[in-house]
Amino acid sequence: MIYFFDIDDTLVLWDDDATAIHPMGDGARGWKWNQPLVDFIINVGHTFVLWSGGGKDYARTWRDRLISDYPELEADIRRLGHMALDLDPRIAIDGDICVDDQAEFRGVNSPATWLTPEDFIATI
Repeated sequence: MIYFFDIDDTLVLWDDDATAIHPMGDGARGWKWNQPLVDFIINVGHTFVLWSGGGKDYARTWRDRLISDYPELEADIRRLGHMALDLDPRIAIDGDICVDDQAEFRGVNSPATWLTPEDFIATI
């Protein structure tokens, strides 16, 4: 099982209207980690993939920030920025978990389980 975490409004929470969508932080004043997700990543020994519609470089930037704040994660997190994560059923497969603030739109073509951050946090 692999866990896939979207960046914006999922792993990273932007400091303004919680109902807004923030592609690449657009329109936000500041940010913080979604601490329940970070705690889960720290405490569960699975493979984690960080991804973003912002692309591989954007996902890598946030991966590096996460590892800077939580160095113990370096061996556990792979980099992936893949705009088509939700479109290509070969990437996230049956049994994988994808956490995304827009899960209801993204998971339609994927055999993986797609959950919003709130729904995922409710299961841990």
